[in-house]
Amino acid sequence: MELQEVAPEVFWCSHCLRYCRVEYSGNFKCCPQCGKVLGEITCCKLRRIQRANGSARIDDDASDDLHI
Repeated sequence: MELQEVAPEVFWCSHCLRYCRVEYSGNFKCCPQCGKVLGEITCCKLRRIQRANGSARIDDDASDDLHI
């Protein structure tokens, strides 16, 4: 299995007035120059649903959002 390189996330910083690669600090994405919070890291809980025929599928349950 070959590893693929992931492109860094780039956000617009309205304080520095430029695009910058984000820096991760706790649960937040921040500008590396000024430290302004540019976003929050979140995810949602996935449910596994068992079907009548025995197969299973994963369903996104938006009502149970987790903030990581």
